Amino acid sequence: MIRNFIEGLKTIWKTYIIKDEFFLARELFKKDNAEKGLRYFYPLNDECTVVDLGGYRGEWAQEIWNKYHCNIYIFEPVEEFFKELQSKFRNNPKVRIFKYGVSDKDGTDLISLGGLSSSQFVGDRNIEVEFKDINKVFNELGLDKIDLIKINIEGGEFKVLPRMIESGLMNNCTDMQIQFHHFYPNSERLRE
Repeated sequence: MIRNFIEGLKTIWKTYIIKDEFFLARELFKKDNAEKGLRYFYPLNDECTVVDLGGYRGEWAQEIWNKYHCNIYIFEPVEEFFKELQSKFRNNPKVRIFKYGVSDKDGTDLISLGGLSSSQFVGDRNIEVEFKDINKVFNELGLDKIDLIKINIEGGEFKVLPRMIESGLMNNCTDMQIQFHHFYPNSERLRE
């Protein structure tokens, strides 16, 4: 009950006092039922290629697969979630799963494990994971035409997107679904 009261106060604060653009956009997204609808409506078919950056537990990829039977490439650096994805798609040869994240360069970094919001930018960063340069990855995999790319990488979008622009990968993507995160330094300016 106290939690609901506090959440209600936060909603009032973000909606009417500070008019938080991210919060208001997310609320409009929910109101439009986008979580269940718009996130999954694209002009796709079984020959299309879909890339899921930040696969987590695979709910989004599963919905896309159920609707379109596309070729799907999932990138998930957290061992626990990677194993869950392997289990979920083990009998599906059109879904390929990679146990690393993508970034603007190759390397390793520490991330915090926070379920849906595991990130290298917030929390107690105590799990080391591998990252690979998105340009190298896409070239190695021959991903030169991507019909849909989902980017939900908990702040990493601010490293990946400039690299995609710089390397010309953006031109290879027909549709993009990006979740921007406000905790990254200068996120509003970078998003613009």
